[in-house]
Amino acid sequence: MEDSDMHKHDEDGQAVDNDGSGSESSGDFMFVTDQELAAMTGQDVEGEGEEEGDAPAPLETKEVPPTKIFESHTDSVYSVDWNPTDENIFVTGGGDDIAIIWSIDGTPLYKLEGHSDTVLEARYSKDGKFIATGSLDGTVKIWNSQDGVLRHTLEGPSEDINWISWHPKGPVIACGSVDKTIWMWNAVNGDFMQMFSGHEESVTVGGFTPDGKFIISAGGDRSLRVWNPKNGNCIQSVSGHGFHEEDITSMDFHHSKPLVLTGSVDGTTCLTNYSNGKLATRVGSHEGGVECAKLSLTHDLFATCGTDGKLVIYDSNTFHTRHNLDIEFELIKLQWHATEPLILVCGNYGPRSHVSVWDARQGTVLMMFNGHEDMVMDFATNKTFTKMLTGSDDSKARLFELPDTEGISSA
Repeated sequence: MEDSDMHKHDEDGQAVDNDGSGSESSGDFMFVTDQELAAMTGQDVEGEGEEEGDAPAPLETKEVPPTKIFESHTDSVYSVDWNPTDENIFVTGGGDDIAIIWSIDGTPLYKLEGHSDTVLEARYSKDGKFIATGSLDGTVKIWNSQDGVLRHTLEGPSEDINWISWHPKGPVIACGSVDKTIWMWNAVNGDFMQMFSGHEESVTVGGFTPDGKFIISAGGDRSLRVWNPKNGNCIQSVSGHGFHEEDITSMDFHHSKPLVLTGSVDGTTCLTNYSNGKLATRVGSHEGGVECAKLSLTHDLFATCGTDGKLVIYDSNTFHTRHNLDIEFELIKLQWHATEPLILVCGNYGPRSHVSVWDARQGTVLMMFNGHEDMVMDFATNKTFTKMLTGSDDSKARLFELPDTEGISSA
């Protein structure tokens, strides 16, 4: 689609149709207004988590092989992402400096070439029209998802890109860099919109809040910062006593409340109200770094996994530990099922690397999706939770068919 067919955007991020009039439908990015910012309040809920004991977790359960293997990358596959409007199409990003758009029948449709270093992230925009790739070469590239044509190379950061985040309501892309900065651009025309400066070390994690009104970032300086995308101002900064004591490695947002969950190299997990900067809780059940921390979308639970091989499940009301599961291998990512109390988790199991499914209520493993020859670096389920993609250090992506929840529970 040509630029002339897309909405243009003014300097504040407000959508402007080609005739210059405002549009609230597809281009209103919902950045916070001054009135909303002044009116924001939050509850000061403080508490310490308590552990209720460990539970061994032997991995002896049903094993499921892949239905398709995708083999065009020549180095590790670090990123997989489904097209949100066509579940027959997905994109991968790899250590061979390229991204690939695939059909699930196994056909590589387009190779996205042009980066000079590892493509750490490849992500579809929310409407599926664009793909953004973030690379260790310090650039973000925007591609047409329909034909793989490069639209823009977005420059600004002087070092590696750690993460990229699409705005939930419009074609705006943000990224965080090793150079301590965050950048934001209009993906349609490639225009620079904002740069956010204030971190003292690498900006390791971040993204737009679910309503799109803020950007939240965290990093090697052990601080969490809340930014106003309109003017680049830091609204809240959380750090110091009671917060993380080492690099922050993971971040997740509550889907409807102003809460952000962060995990750290120090083995702690913090839940913070980003509307007022107050800490809700700090828990620490890991003996190594927390690699991933996620809030359940439908249950009052959150979970963490880490380098110590533990998967820990907490009650998000009491902050007590529900299950502390020792899987014995380094874990790097987890994801909650969209509607059920089920957790998918992956990690470094060597030649038996896989994604496993756990019952968060019982603390039991139900199923393993295997067939990988090396560490699983990323995985993603489709919206209907019927298929899963994985990317591995063995340079391959894999497709798995997911049974319905009854089939998983009876495995």
